[in-house]
Amino acid sequence: MLWQAIQRWYDKMSLRERGMLIAFVWALVLIWLSAVSHQLRTLRGDLRDIQVALSDQRAVLDQQHDIDSQLNKVRGLFDHSYDSNQLFAKVNQFAQESDLGGASVTMQRSDNTDIFNINTVSVHLSKAPLRNLVAFATKIEAESPYLAIDDLTLHPDTLNPTQIDAEMRVSSLELKLN
Repeated sequence: MLWQAIQRWYDKMSLRERGMLIAFVWALVLIWLSAVSHQLRTLRGDLRDIQVALSDQRAVLDQQHDIDSQLNKVRGLFDHSYDSNQLFAKVNQFAQESDLGGASVTMQRSDNTDIFNINTVSVHLSKAPLRNLVAFATKIEAESPYLAIDDLTLHPDTLNPTQIDAEMRVSSLELKLN
């Protein structure tokens, strides 16, 4: 019924109107075909990009054994990393070994990243002999890069210049293995 109404309407048109209608319909068909071909080219390009990405990922997955073995080698290099409790204990141990009985060690903070934790303690030394302070710093430096003195402030005793008040921040690097 609709088709018959369209056919009657078309039959009533003059030859010029019919030609313009046919040209307009062809223009619409060409615009639609152009849009479809553009979408198909875009789709083909996206599929090509996906294939390249998948092949790259497949290449990485094929190297998983090599990557895991290299990761385990690197993890083996970090066998001396210290968490916050180990840092606190190690600094106290070094203070005792260096005859710094008056050392006050307090936990300060931990900075967490995706790969590392950086743990920090604060150390306050009162009336410490210079040679003992140097021995303490040398022990910490021997543990580098896992332990480090970040900040050091020295205040000499005006009455006895061989004794020093010191404040320092000691940090440790902890590798996250999981």
